[in-house]
Amino acid sequence: MNDQERDMYAELVHFLGKALGHNTEVVLQDVSDDSIGIAAIVNGHISGRQVGDDPSDFVLEMAIDDAGHKESHRVNYSSIAHGGKALRSSTLFLRDENNKLQGMLCLNTDISEYLQI
Repeated sequence: MNDQERDMYAELVHFLGKALGHNTEVVLQDVSDDSIGIAAIVNGHISGRQVGDDPSDFVLEMAIDDAGHKESHRVNYSSIAHGGKALRSSTLFLRDENNKLQGMLCLNTDISEYLQI
């Protein structure tokens, strides 16, 4: 992912974070050859992560296997944040012109309060 793409997606991360509210973490994961890790994040209090942190196990698995090559996205799957918070997650796979995985835009909504009700 080049700098221009990273900046464009980072702006989208901040927009979505504001639009979706404090219960949804929005994360841009860069998995391009020259960089790997969190490039932008809003509402990082949900997972305790910040820009520059290592990617999640899910992201590493996808980057290594590029298993998502047949799908453009995954929506509404369950995941767990550090501290045991239940999350509803969705991921958009970001690819270059050669269909190589360059990054992921991830939404992680904390649903732990809803489950308690």
